[in-house]
Amino acid sequence: MRFKKVIAAIALAAGLTATVTACSQKPSNEEVIKQVNKHKIQSFHMTQDMTTEVNGQKQAIKQEITFGGNPMTAKATSSAAGQEVKMWTSGTNQYISAGDADTWYKTKITDPTQSADKIAKSMKNSNNILAANKEIAKNASIKEDGDNYVITVKNNKDTNDAISKSVYEAITKMGNTNQADQAKEIAKQMKIKKFTFTETVDKKTYKVKKLTSKGTISVEGVITMNFKQVMDHINGYPHLKVPADVENNAKLLKSLNKK
Repeated sequence: MRFKKVIAAIALAAGLTATVTACSQKPSNEEVIKQVNKHKIQSFHMTQDMTTEVNGQKQAIKQEITFGGNPMTAKATSSAAGQEVKMWTSGTNQYISAGDADTWYKTKITDPTQSADKIAKSMKNSNNILAANKEIAKNASIKEDGDNYVITVKNNKDTNDAISKSVYEAITKMGNTNQADQAKEIAKQMKIKKFTFTETVDKKTYKVKKLTSKGTISVEGVITMNFKQVMDHINGYPHLKVPADVENNAKLLKSLNKK
């Protein structure tokens, strides 16, 4: 389960990395880019459809994730092999419910890289670090579509290599924990084989409306992942928080807290 989380996190990082870099590096559209970058992504909703193949065995994974609130809170639902897991994360607390049962279990987050706040901060830091990626900028195009600007990155080997490198550099900023170290090792061996990206921006406000990315990731030829991510409702969850009934009724899992 932890290994799958690491892979999913890398796929997410790839999508977010390209999102910001594409927006930041189109010289012929400097004013548009400048205005778009004034609007930070503080909260969002995202769906992920992934198919992973490890040593010849395939598995489909679907995830729905919402980030927002203060402190930063995350709501997630993940389904694979007919098993659904629901989760809330806020501060150092994590709440998990599996299957059809409405029973929630509470654990303490001992790995700081897994907190919603840390993930959100990593996203913002990555945005600044990756803004100067010229390879991605060269292959980004902007066009007008009614009331919107549409920023597009088409599949290109130089772009894919640049994103792979950028993802690794972003993950090295996570710190040193067992899971972070595992993510770094996987990211070091990761290659993006195929990637396309589209971002829709409101022409009047320059606010991002929707992000869509598709791609294929390979790790040392052992793991192959095809993914599609759609991010919408940008900055639509400023008050996201864990429901009171989940907080008040969750059962404490002491055994997990000791790890």
